[in-house]
Amino acid sequence: MVYSQLQQALVNEPDNHEHFLAKVISALEAGYYSQEVVAARLACSVATLRRKLAECNTSFRKVRERVLNQEAKMLLSQHISLDDIAHRLGFSDSRSFS
Repeated sequence: MVYSQLQQALVNEPDNHEHFLAKVISALEAGYYSQEVVAARLACSVATLRRKLAECNTSFRKVRERVLNQEAKMLLSQHISLDDIAHRLGFSDSRSFS
């Protein structure tokens, strides 16, 4: 209970947009690609996640796309097949990934 209260206090810190955005990016980089899961990991609602990202002048979709793009580039540089990259990044197949 105390841990969740501390998490909630961190999420609600005023003027701490960069820290919140960094936490969202960290969750995405850890492989949590849905808004619901990221919100739960940050101990906030999906609506709060969206609102706080809007305060950062971005959206979950934009941040997710940026993280996935960076991950894809890194995996491509390791000469991993497109099918494997698509699978690792949560796409159904490489056609969805392209």
